[in-house]
Amino acid sequence: RPFFFQVVNQPMDVALDSITTATRKRRVNKAKVEELAQSISEVGLLQPIVLREDETGAHHLVAGQHRIEAFRHLGRGTIPAIVLELSAAEAELAELDENLIRNDLSVLEQGEHLKRRDEILREWGDRAPSHRPKKPETVSALKTTAAIGAEVGLSDRSVQHRIQIATKIAPGVKESIRDTSMADQTTELLAIARLPPASQQ
Repeated sequence: RPFFFQVVNQPMDVALDSITTATRKRRVNKAKVEELAQSISEVGLLQPIVLREDETGAHHLVAGQHRIEAFRHLGRGTIPAIVLELSAAEAELAELDENLIRNDLSVLEQGEHLKRRDEILREWGDRAPSHRPKKPETVSALKTTAAIGAEVGLSDRSVQHRIQIATKIAPGVKESIRDTSMADQTTELLAIARLPPASQQ
């Protein structure tokens, strides 16, 4: 698995309407949903979605938004899911890693994911803490942000450049760029990031 935990639980069918998706780290791509729906109708779902179960028993999506939308597109009411007991922070980290490993993010989105990943690990007090309590069946050693970057083919320098882009470009400017070709142009993004905020737009 691309997550910092190893899944051993067996999938179970979960009602789509019972899953809370909240705010996701990336937007739904309609073309990808249609492509997934076609694949699912032909060969079935190859990888279950991942859910976090909270203390009330409610299910929150960790990974699989496009798979959920594909099932809805096909008119299905339930979807196979792996259900894990994770904290909200662990679930967020898992979502970040899932998106990064799938390697279909723009440079801007990669930067935002890597930046947030670093923030979570710093909140835990260590970039790759080995002293955190582990759930024996679900949690393995955490990976550093550099290690995750290497898995998606990014050098340490590329990782740092992407984090710089996500950190230094003003929020409103990032939104102006997000759906344009510039969102995937490292050189142009770095040039913007190195400008004073007032000059970036």
